[in-house]
Amino acid sequence: MATAKAKYAQIKALLATAGARMINIKFRKVNGEERSLTFNPKAAPKRVKGEAASKSAQQAAKTRSDNNPNLINVWDHAKQGFRSINMDTIYQIVIDGTVFDLS
Repeated sequence: MATAKAKYAQIKALLATAGARMINIKFRKVNGEERSLTFNPKAAPKRVKGEAASKSAQQAAKTRSDNNPNLINVWDHAKQGFRSINMDTIYQIVIDGTVFDLS
């Protein structure tokens, strides 16, 4: 991958094209441990976002995004909670059995 920005764009494009299909992401945690997380990008519990969110929530989301452009948030079905994944550590995405290697 040429740049981190290009990798982020590729990951975000893959997630967007998946729609409501299940996705499996493989990445390395900060401690070096390899982890696999399966999620549906459209199946998160209720949360207000976009223009429907309060002004403070909109500002908080923008600040977080500006300060951490390398993070994506997903709903971990197994642990029933939101997780932040550093896109720099993602090395594989699987959508409907199609494997995308990002190393």
